[in-house]
Amino acid sequence: MNKPNIHVNKNHKWRDYYYRENGYYSKKAVRETYPEGNDERIRKINKVRDELMRKIDSVTKSYAGKCAGRMLSDVVNEIYGRFAEKCEKLREAGYVESVSEEIIKNRIKEQNCCSIVVVSALKGVMPRLRQLYGLSLRRGTGFENEFNELKQVHEQLAYELLAGRKLEEYKVELQKELNDLYGILHHVGVLRESSHCMKDYILAKGDILASLLFSKLFDQAEWHDSRNFMLTDGNFGAPEVLWEESCRAARQEFRGLRGMAVVPGYCGKTEAGYTISMGRVGLSLTAAVLEAAFQQVKVA
Repeated sequence: MNKPNIHVNKNHKWRDYYYRENGYYSKKAVRETYPEGNDERIRKINKVRDELMRKIDSVTKSYAGKCAGRMLSDVVNEIYGRFAEKCEKLREAGYVESVSEEIIKNRIKEQNCCSIVVVSALKGVMPRLRQLYGLSLRRGTGFENEFNELKQVHEQLAYELLAGRKLEEYKVELQKELNDLYGILHHVGVLRESSHCMKDYILAKGDILASLLFSKLFDQAEWHDSRNFMLTDGNFGAPEVLWEESCRAARQEFRGLRGMAVVPGYCGKTEAGYTISMGRVGLSLTAAVLEAAFQQVKVA
């Protein structure tokens, strides 16, 4: 029989050597390896670890909704600091592996970590939006067929993925965004307004519609508009992200977040408040700003 990995504490005799398995010391493994192992010692080790973890979990839960806008590393260190002395004493007493700093910090991190999912438009939607913009400029009107096709793409997927209240909520949000889009297209057609500002506003609808749909797939997900924190200069076509301002705005936007947030990926806002497309690297830029702001989010 292959012997399991053994933690050796040289301050104790052989009977105090214990096998660690998923944070616990396995009685079975000790018995198989050292038939004369101290069962009471093993039981006490596991009991002490469980009590400590319950206290840590309780304190961690008390931080719910209070840590958004802070660096996760700061929160983890703050919570761990309340138990550091206790953990050190336990490690000195021979409980080395089960209360290691790495294990405890990872446990705290998992319970505090928020996820922010960055979403792009559905496949084929961006070409449709560019087509709609071009048609509105050339014809003024008469883009209804293409517009209805755009609506059907999102409705069809919504019916496949959602049901009940979530479906009804998305249908309302979808119609609101489409009404806004139709009004902008009509405005462009009547005034023949060819501008980067109008074009970027229209293209942003692709990411917005997709991210709204994605947010309905999860019970506790919140939808947030990336234009609230992706701040840029006014250079349409090749915008520069205002990093410091964007990070500060992101921390404010997600203050109090607990769980998951969903954001559109390619649109931001100029200093004057206009919607602007972030270009081909927009998704990566949005993710980079969020990671720089928090160093804790999972960006998918």
